[in-house]
Amino acid sequence: MQRQSQSVHKIVIRCCVSNSSCCCLLPGRNAPQAREDFLAPLRRALSCVTKAQLYVPGGKKPGDVEALALSEDPVHLRSGVSEGGLQLHIGHQFKVVQNEAGVWHVSTVAYMYRLDDGGGCELSPGTGIRRLA
Repeated sequence: MQRQSQSVHKIVIRCCVSNSSCCCLLPGRNAPQAREDFLAPLRRALSCVTKAQLYVPGGKKPGDVEALALSEDPVHLRSGVSEGGLQLHIGHQFKVVQNEAGVWHVSTVAYMYRLDDGGGCELSPGTGIRRLA
């Protein structure tokens, strides 16, 4: 069996408010690190538009399906275009898994990101579902 070389991807998120950046290397050295490397840029991006916090309830083992949660649901955003602001809905399920080479990473199971106007009418759908292996 031929082994593939491990590649490391660098993700840079630049905050639109402070123009600071957050970098994380993927994949992680272990399961908790892979999980945190996945969550850190999401938290950073969310912090650019709201004070709402992104969290994941603990107690899961590698391979278990985990779900992102927000301290506000939906997240209310200001808007100069939509009277009453905008509403952001986020649903994301993932698993922390280890590949054949022993590298830990996060695999998305399903997601739903939706942006509504102040009246609750959907403006921008985004959904995806992957089959569980």
